[in-house]
Formats: sequence, C-alpha cells, structure tokens
Amino acid sequence: MLGLGRGQNAVCDAVSAFRRRVVQLLGEAGIQANEDSVIITGKVGYQINAALIVGNGSDLPPATAAEDGGDGPESRRRWFLDELKKGRKLRRCDLEDRFGISIATAKRDIADLDAGIGFVGTGKAGYCAAVPTQK
Repeated sequence: MLGLGRGQNAVCDAVSAFRRRVVQLLGEAGIQANEDSVIITGKVGYQINAALIVGNGSDLPPATAAEDGGDGPESRRRWFLDELKKGRKLRRCDLEDRFGISIATAKRDIADLDAGIGFVGTGKAGYCAAVPTQK
C-alpha cells in the first residue's frame, strides 16, 4: 500500500530502527529507556507512548538545535571509515543504528566509499572490513 520495495516488513523495520536509535540517544543523554518508552505496540498497531512528553527544542540555543539536525553522508562515511581503521567489523545495520538512517541510505553510503573496503562473509553474517593495501 505504501509503495515500498521492501514488502510487508518495511514499516516494521523502519519503526524498529527508529526505536533503537531513540533508546540509544536517550541513553547517551543519561535517560534510562527501552523500546516501549517512545513507541508501544498495541492491538491497533504502533502508538506514541502516552507517558511521553515532547518539547519543540525552543529552549535550545539556535546553534545547538541546528547541529542536532542530523549528519550528512560525508560525516557518516567518515565515521564508518574511522571505525574500520580501528579494526571494527561493521555491518550495514551499525551505520543505520548509529545515524538513524534507512537501509537504502546505509547501502548508498557504503557503496559510495572509496576502494579499500571489502565485504567478508555472506548475507547477514557478513561484515565490512578494511582491505589491506598491497605493496
């Protein structure tokens, strides 16, 4: 019905990624939360938790509000490369979770990376790793 190429699980996957990202951000801010703290699943589907109080950020200075607007593709790719240089074995979902982006955006970001990145393994068990340069 939504015209999404991912099929019936597209909305579920998007909500799940959103919930994980919000829980991560709340945790970084020192607020204890779980996936039901923001969106709960009930008989009628997904609902915003009634206990949630939302502000519009108007009490933040303009520079802070603008800075929290999201990370662009360059900073996402830079983060991914930096983590690979540290020896981490990253999967696409690590990029999705870290920046709260869609699967398509994560795939595009990884595809746009320079050479030197390889995919090790297959399917969901696979991961991206820095490929050693040959001398």
